[in-house]
Amino acid sequence: MTRLIAGEFHKLFTTRLWLWLLLAAVATTALYVSLDIAFADDPDTWTYPLSTEEGQRTLLAIGAGVAPLVAIGLTGEFRHRTATATFLATPHRGRVVAAKLVTYALVGVGYALAGVATVVGLLIYLFVVERILTAIPALNSWIMYLPGKAQEALAGTTLTVQRVLEPWQGGILLAGYGLVLATAGTLLAVRRDIT
Repeated sequence: MTRLIAGEFHKLFTTRLWLWLLLAAVATTALYVSLDIAFADDPDTWTYPLSTEEGQRTLLAIGAGVAPLVAIGLTGEFRHRTATATFLATPHRGRVVAAKLVTYALVGVGYALAGVATVVGLLIYLFVVERILTAIPALNSWIMYLPGKAQEALAGTTLTVQRVLEPWQGGILLAGYGLVLATAGTLLAVRRDIT
């Protein structure tokens, strides 16, 4: 069984699919967490306020709910017709499925931890780093262009008396941040030697 699990890990990490799924999961988590943070205190929204225990649980559940890789394991083998070789090498199909379950469960835990880390990183940035930057008077002229202030402008909620952009400007700025980060990630992935 140990060799089967090691083989599943080897098959998984010799392709780039796991990395793209992880990046997509982290990006999706960041998007949903940002939306939850932006609209949680709005009385017309369906989410609980972040000041409540339910709101905090919801926020962490968003980060823990990213494990799309688990469903790829066996279905990918049938789709790419590699299941035949797998089952010929190990005729005990139940063991193969069990090895896949163990492997993808462990990888799923890693994905969930990466998603929770994304939540924590966003919270630290929004509630610590940006708060420190907004407290520095010399930076007042460009603070409204920070991501947190842009999401405050888009949501129409602000915790300070500092000036924010118009809602549509905040949305365009947030989209711009997303495009810049996506472009940077793409350039890094394309130019990086992964062998």
